[in-house]
Amino acid sequence: MARLTLVALVVAACVSTVVHGEVSKAEYTGYGDWAGAIHEYANPFAGGVTFGLAENWSGGQSLSGLLYRRSVAARLVKDGAAAQESAWFTAQAAAAFPVGTVITGQQVWNGFGTDMPFELTLGNSRGGAVNWGDFDVVLTGPGTLAWETLRVVTLDEVGTYDAFRLSVQSTPYGSAGFVDFNEVLLLSDRLSLLTGVTATASVGDDIANDLLRLDKTGAGWWGGNTDVRVTFDLGGKQTVDAIVFWSFANHPVEFKVLCLGDEGQEVDVAFITMFTDPGDQPSGGWTLPLQFGKAIETGTIILELTDLGNVNGMAGLREVMFFTNVPEPATMALLAIGGLALLRRRK
Repeated sequence: MARLTLVALVVAACVSTVVHGEVSKAEYTGYGDWAGAIHEYANPFAGGVTFGLAENWSGGQSLSGLLYRRSVAARLVKDGAAAQESAWFTAQAAAAFPVGTVITGQQVWNGFGTDMPFELTLGNSRGGAVNWGDFDVVLTGPGTLAWETLRVVTLDEVGTYDAFRLSVQSTPYGSAGFVDFNEVLLLSDRLSLLTGVTATASVGDDIANDLLRLDKTGAGWWGGNTDVRVTFDLGGKQTVDAIVFWSFANHPVEFKVLCLGDEGQEVDVAFITMFTDPGDQPSGGWTLPLQFGKAIETGTIILELTDLGNVNGMAGLREVMFFTNVPEPATMALLAIGGLALLRRRK
């Protein structure tokens, strides 16, 4: 990966807070060929993390939500901040970990006055302090006012990192500047988001397709007591190696995952329950990134959502993302060499 020297954003006066990341609060059971073949991607920050903040910005305790696989906003505040002032923070894990895909979530409150664009950089301390000038920005986002925006990037190759730096342009509110960010999700595989997916549902296609919108003015979909069946058309037969589900807070949801087989028959894949705690705040939810050790080979995936009246008469999902594995460049090169060798043998 090419190196790019980053312009210094703010002179740092770091403060540290040690927290422990979590995995999502969920249970999942695979059926048939998927029994024992479904796993949640490990959270590289579960062993502890140290945060650093730009000078005079506060809110370090709230940053832990970024790494708990929650969608609760982490907020930084600075009195007297200039409009669109760049604020940054870093998060460093206890040990290095592989990253092939980066997913971020950011919701900018409609009561603010400006967008909050961001840049995210992955770094590796190599046993010392991270020299951020040695690493490229891997993901940017517009931070669109009044929108919830999800961003996905597949790295050129799986890299080893132990930290990230997130720089966000603040928005003024009253006499202070504010920075909001919801989630940084780092997955070990190189994954490509399936695009062109459409959805229909027993409760209306507009609701179903709201589960597939990476940019949205609302927070996704939620419903009442009626069970819901959502059918996703993948646009032809695809290889699904991972699915990321995003839930609401205080609205637990259960659903069965099915796919259509080659003969058009429905095949049970898994049953998933996403929980909440009684003390959870309604502004959040959980993210569940699942890796399928046996890929789902299909053109259609179905979710059957049940028990929707579990809490407050409402439940639902905020987003569903389907991914396929992307081979490493070295693997592709070897396949190409192997193909050339076969052609030479034929000659």
